[in-house]
Amino acid sequence: MSTPHLVKTVPPGERGLKVLRRSNELCSPSLSHPYPLVVSRAEGCYVEDVDGNRFLDFGVGAWTVGLGYCHPEVVEAVKAQAERLIHYPQDYGYTELYADLVERLVSLPPWRFRRRGLLTSSGSEAVEAAMKMARWHTRRPKILAFTGSWHGSTAGAMSVSSRSSVERRHFYIPAQEAVLAPYPNCLECPFGAEAGECDMQCLNFLEEQVLRRLLPPEEAAAIIIEPVQAETLVQVPERFMKGLRGLSDEHGIPLILDECWVGLGRTGRWLAAERWNLEADCVCLSRGLSSGLPLGALLSRESLMDWEAGCHQSPYGGNPLSCAAALATLDVMEGEHLVGNASTQGLKLLRMLRELCESSEILANARGLGLAVAVDVVHEGGAGRLARDLMLTCFRRGLIVSLGGSSTLRFTPPLCVSAEEVETAYGVFEESVRDLESAL
Repeated sequence: MSTPHLVKTVPPGERGLKVLRRSNELCSPSLSHPYPLVVSRAEGCYVEDVDGNRFLDFGVGAWTVGLGYCHPEVVEAVKAQAERLIHYPQDYGYTELYADLVERLVSLPPWRFRRRGLLTSSGSEAVEAAMKMARWHTRRPKILAFTGSWHGSTAGAMSVSSRSSVERRHFYIPAQEAVLAPYPNCLECPFGAEAGECDMQCLNFLEEQVLRRLLPPEEAAAIIIEPVQAETLVQVPERFMKGLRGLSDEHGIPLILDECWVGLGRTGRWLAAERWNLEADCVCLSRGLSSGLPLGALLSRESLMDWEAGCHQSPYGGNPLSCAAALATLDVMEGEHLVGNASTQGLKLLRMLRELCESSEILANARGLGLAVAVDVVHEGGAGRLARDLMLTCFRRGLIVSLGGSSTLRFTPPLCVSAEEVETAYGVFEESVRDLESAL
């Protein structure tokens, strides 16, 4: 596929429109579609729709293909595995690939203690399994989580999530399972503190109010937190994360890090937790693990993963095709030094966006770690609507970015993205920003 500049026709074209109409008639309305994109094929950082339009994808398939689309080594690994064994359920037998992948994953830093792993069919299942395991181990009922987080779409994962009211309304999620504390958001401090002038009110509130008045530590089975919230790419301050680890140790509450979105190189480290030299009791992984095939992983201290046989079955978890794709993905990431590339190209993109914010009337708060970069749209007349307009303007010009929160635009290209592709994406984005500003 050749590198695109602008799309040929305003999407959706004639073929795409037919697919959209069929899908809207046949498929569940619960599926959200931010753009009228009907994908035909993809390669590297680019996707092509059924009408021949090409797009530079800085949304990277909702972060599910961190390596980039259809890397030849991944494609060959999946083809070869499909000829040998497509599937065999792990709860009825063993496969070598399953053990190979778990061995690779538990060797990731920054862990000092011996680890075990469970492969699942999704990130939601990995989170579910982590909470079940913690409850089984501690014999405690409740989970401490944080506002604004997104841990998955299954009922248990939803009980500790609060990204959007749409995802909870009318589902009668059992509130007694979880206690939600304010997420330590330094951009919009829930306690009104200014960045740089904070004495960790969020951590003090957690210790003095939540654990003393709302959730007795002897009832807490686990603490679960996103070190970087996927929805807005706000990251936990180092002081808070280390303080949270201290509370976890003091009260014997296992600490679960949900890195399903940002793990495996996305932040310029194998795991985001490396930036704080933090060792969690559990880590959940999924997106980016297997280059688009369904797979999740729960990695845990061996002493915590002590539940008995039959406690958690996953018929499709660790599917051989997904494992083959994941092993090839890890090989490519190491061989092509993609974690380092994520750090280098992410810094380049972040620097350009920060400079743009200084001269823009509608952008603020450029932030990011590695290739998880975001910027907020700000406008008194309605930032959310303007953010969506900006996202769609970029899309019509051949650049895919994603909308998070109410008015955050996220840039999450494949880890293989080049400096030239970063510059191309920035050029499209800057032009789109200026056009919208001139129309205000």
